[in-house]
Order: sequence, then C-alpha cells, then structure tokens
Amino acid sequence: MRGMQQQANKVIDALFQQSRSLSKEEKLIPWLDCARSYGLSEKFVGEFLRSNMCLRQMFTSQASGDTRDVGHIGEYVKLYQVHSATFDSGILTNTKVHEALSKCREEKGWKIGLSVSGPSQDDLFERQCKSKYLVNNQRPHDALIEAHESVMDIIIKEGLANGRTLSNPTLKELSSALNCQPDQLALAAILAQPFQPRVLSGSVTVDQLRSNLGSFYSIEDPESMSVAERLVSTAGERKCCKS
Repeated sequence: MRGMQQQANKVIDALFQQSRSLSKEEKLIPWLDCARSYGLSEKFVGEFLRSNMCLRQMFTSQASGDTRDVGHIGEYVKLYQVHSATFDSGILTNTKVHEALSKCREEKGWKIGLSVSGPSQDDLFERQCKSKYLVNNQRPHDALIEAHESVMDIIIKEGLANGRTLSNPTLKELSSALNCQPDQLALAAILAQPFQPRVLSGSVTVDQLRSNLGSFYSIEDPESMSVAERLVSTAGERKCCKS
C-alpha cells in the first residue's frame, strides 16, 4: 500500500511540476480523475493533495461512482460523473438519483455529468459526457460533435485503450516518420478533433505521463496534424470495436 501511494505521489507531483514550468500562455491545469471502481485512486489522490496543501483552484478533480464514496477527496471534487451509465441501469430515468445529483450541484458546487462506453454510447448521447473514443474506434464521433454543439464538455477516457492502441501498425509507422512516440500521435489525433475534448492520460509512471504530455506539442506542429488526419482517415469507418 505504501509503495502504491509513493508511486501515485511521483506521477501526480510530475504533473504539477509540468504545470508550474509552463508560461501563462501555455498553462496546463492538472486534471485528476478517480473513482471507487479504480481501486484506491481516491485515497491516493486525496493523500497527495492534503499532504502538499494543494488549493482547490490549482487543479480540477473529477470523481465517478457513488456520491457517498468520495470521502477521501470530497473537499476537492469539482466534477462528479455517474460511472458507465446505460439504459438498462435505469439511471437515466431515476428521478431520485437526479434529485440527489441536483442537490450535490447546488450545495457542493459540483458540476454533474456521466460516462458512457460500448456500442450504445451514440444513443446515450442523443438523450443526454465522458466517452470512449480511439483512433481505431471512432464510432461516437458524430454524437460527440452534436454534444459539443450542445455546449457539453467532452472528456475522452481510455484514449489509448489501456495501451492496446499502441500496437496499431499505421500508428507505429506514422509516429516513426514524425520522430515522435505512438502515444503522442494517438492522443494528439483525439485532441485535434472538432468536438474539442479533454483526454484522460491513464499514466501510471512518470515516463508515461511525460510522453503523453508530448501530444500537446504535436498538436501545434502542422506536419504532425496533417499526419494525425491521415491516421484518423486510415483507421477504418468508425466501426465500434471491442476495446
């Protein structure tokens, strides 16, 4: 347990250090996503924030799950999301849950959202977000465009499919031609989408985090973005794949 906390501290500290090193024009606001379903992530994040006396305005903290389960980071939460909402769960029509979430928004100042994934996420967008979108799984693209035009804040989870996207042959070829890492090009291709998403890194080491953050510089490079567009266009017909 202690080793896991120390590793979490290293990664989060590296994120804050990166933020402090940037100019005002480049400023990166650390965004921390945790949930009870992610094991002890809430505890690890909360311990770091309290031990370093972090102020709430220094970062954005996002939680998912049961509103009773955010004790470790409760005072830091800015965005609360229902985790993996589905039609079958009944969450979309449960008025008691909606009232409880509304109360949290009014009393705690939380923003409220939901996360979706799987083959039905397009339909979920039409009703109501945090979504899964990959360079080789672009099916929710049109729904995300509509959500963005409806002034929704879009957050993409698992942008690298827990590392599986990195085995994509086209991604490897194009990133090698650009002299950048596959993760940087894959994340840059998502960040450049017209629905203007935030993308969750999922980094578990400092090296992974630093490499992922390199995607921001890829976006600013015209050649990289031209290649990113090619990557997206050759990734298929936005078919939903198992990921």
